[in-house]
Amino acid sequence: YIELKQRLIGFGYCFLNASDTEVIMAAYLEWGEKCVNEFNGMWAFCLYDIEKKTLFCSRDRLGVKPFYYFQQGEKFVFSSELKGILKHEKLQINTLTNVNQEAVELYFSLGYIPAPATIYNHVFKLEAGSYIIYDLQENRISKKYSYYQFPIRQKSYNRGQLVEEGKELIKHSVKLRMRSDVPVGAFLSGGLDSSSVVGEMKHFTDLTKLHTFSIGFEEKKFDESHYIHLVKDYFHSLHNHHIYTEDNFIDTWSLYTNIFDEPFADYSSFPSYTVCGMAKKKVSVVLSGDGG
Repeated sequence: YIELKQRLIGFGYCFLNASDTEVIMAAYLEWGEKCVNEFNGMWAFCLYDIEKKTLFCSRDRLGVKPFYYFQQGEKFVFSSELKGILKHEKLQINTLTNVNQEAVELYFSLGYIPAPATIYNHVFKLEAGSYIIYDLQENRISKKYSYYQFPIRQKSYNRGQLVEEGKELIKHSVKLRMRSDVPVGAFLSGGLDSSSVVGEMKHFTDLTKLHTFSIGFEEKKFDESHYIHLVKDYFHSLHNHHIYTEDNFIDTWSLYTNIFDEPFADYSSFPSYTVCGMAKKKVSVVLSGDGG
């Protein structure tokens, strides 16, 4: 957003603060709906266009940030979490008769409910790389557009070139995400993805002051502590390691109906919850290898 802000200043825009949110608004004024093509990162937002009497609702390219919305008749409600929409009791969403039967079948087939469906009828997830325009005068979605698709690349067999391009992409990505007003840490699993991220972080911070976090398991066939210790010893980071136990599971499983707004079958979320709790005691932002 810093580079984008400089471009917009060149176009004559003035900014009152240092937030990235103000850059989104200026970009919309300059490029309209196409402003999302200029953004690099993760987001979910809704902009109210006073002149057009429309809501511009957008979600980032890979759908990292969630965006839920309810639409039925002239009612339109949106939230970053499903439970935010359920607070509108007059909508009567959270009832047995309103369960989306197709979503139930998708859950038992896939272990989760893919966008745009949710567990409830009339409630949807905005798909990754998409935006909608809601017309407040006509009370309807006037436009739904997928602005991003994965690019189709030509095959390359030049290993050296691919390695160098990959390294530059990771370095640039990590550099942008190291921008923060609060302390930044990293999840470190001992795998190739998170290890690569921490390896790139050394270009932008002192690793001896960097907090890293990991989870081990009592059950040895799931435990990667050996590889985690190899990596953390190599980087000399301020490492925080926890062995996940049956008691950890018992302490957290009852929280899950509130944390997850709909059925979700990936049990790796249990240790993920624990490692996030560890991290929160030390830092506010964490880089990870998820999606790497």
